Order: sequence, then structure tokens, then C-alpha cells
Amino acid sequence: MRPQFGLLADVDLWMRLAMRGPVGYVPEPVIIIRHDRPENYPEEYKSAGWSWPRQRFLYEIHTANRLAYYDLKTLAGRLRWWQFRLRLSFETAKWLTYGVVRKKPAMITESGDSVTAHDLWPLRLYRWGLRKLYQTCGV
Repeated sequence: MRPQFGLLADVDLWMRLAMRGPVGYVPEPVIIIRHDRPENYPEEYKSAGWSWPRQRFLYEIHTANRLAYYDLKTLAGRLRWWQFRLRLSFETAKWLTYGVVRKKPAMITESGDSVTAHDLWPLRLYRWGLRKLYQTCGV
């Protein structure tokens, strides 16, 4: 497992296993954990609510695995990479828009935690504009 992904390293492990062969998904819990989370358990993993850092970790896991899978030396690989970056940017823009529509200002003001090195410039501009608007106008 890649320790840089913290408590989501198992997601990365399963993605890499899926590149090697078939995997399945079981929608019900297979085991029941007998103890509560320790006190030092990171807050973004405790709650079932929204978390930009958790979302960014998932984006980084997908990015690392796609970079390992795509052959960027070919035109097809580069096109798939850009398609992935576009979908990633649309996904973040969707959540930013959700924060506006549902009147959840924390999703906008804390969206700096969602920045990745692979965000496209329209997303960067959209995020920056929304954050400035919410900071200056107190929307």
C-alpha cells in the first residue's frame, strides 16, 4: 500500500489490484469492527459528512493510478489523461456549484483544500472567483 494516502490507502490498493485482474464489490459489510475509533482518529474520516481533504485524497489516488496505467507517450494515452483531468475538474466544479445552490458556504470557503496539481485553469478560476465572492461579500 502507498502510505501517503493515509486511511484511504486501501482504495488505492484495490484500484491497483483491479488493473491486474477481476475484482468484485460486496455492498454489505463482511465484518463488524468491535471497537470504537481511537481518539486520535482523523476528523475527516470520522464523519459521514463532506470533506474536501478526503475528496482530494481520492482524486490523488485516481490520478496516481491513471498515470501508472496510461501510456502518455501515445496520443491515445494523452487524450485519456486529458479526458480524466476534464472529468476531475467537472467533478470539483459540480461540488462547488452544489455548495452555492444548497447554501453551504463552508464548502466554498474551505474549497482551497481541494486543489490538486492537475486541476484545469477554468476550475482554478471558478474556485478562486467563488472564494473571493464569499470572502468579500459574506454570502
